[in-house]
Amino acid sequence: IASKWEIGDGVFTLSVTIPANTSATVTLPGAANQSIRLDGKSLPGSVENKQDGNNVVLKLGSGTYSFAYHYTF
Repeated sequence: IASKWEIGDGVFTLSVTIPANTSATVTLPGAANQSIRLDGKSLPGSVENKQDGNNVVLKLGSGTYSFAYHYTF
């Protein structure tokens, strides 16, 4: 699994690559479900997610993902 993140102008950006035939649990700190963008679009219903306090926990299959949202720390 490879990941890269940055914070700029109040936006948290996370890029993650999950290898073929694997899955991962990804936690987005300081996030709210309705504010998360995946590849510039609203988070699709096909992505399993749950709000856990100030974080959003995602269950992801193999692939490359780019998330962005206004964080609240």
